[in-house]
Amino acid sequence: MNKHPRLRPSASVFLLVSLLPAFARAATLAVTSLADDGSTVGSLRVQLAAAASGDTVAFDAAFADQAVLLDSALGPLVVQRNVEIAGPAGGRVALDMQNAACPILQSFDPDVSVTLLLVR
Repeated sequence: MNKHPRLRPSASVFLLVSLLPAFARAATLAVTSLADDGSTVGSLRVQLAAAASGDTVAFDAAFADQAVLLDSALGPLVVQRNVEIAGPAGGRVALDMQNAACPILQSFDPDVSVTLLLVR
């Protein structure tokens, strides 16, 4: 007699395993430049465009208490997916539209999270 009955995967285990790839894809994209020209690798605008749903776009700690001077000619920062935008630990980053009369952030997804950022 077998004391260890054969294990059968349940529906919940199957569901959990099938969802793992979705969670595994979430990444953190580092903002490594305060430039806002629309093409600088590592800039906030470029990282937001590259972010997938569930990703975090996070500022490098070196940018604590500094500002991104947003170029109003490029329009607002556009977020098209469910992302988190996080300022650096130990400080904040200011998003400065330089007195332009347009919004700083335009989101097409209701699940955008913003932390440790100052908007001015």
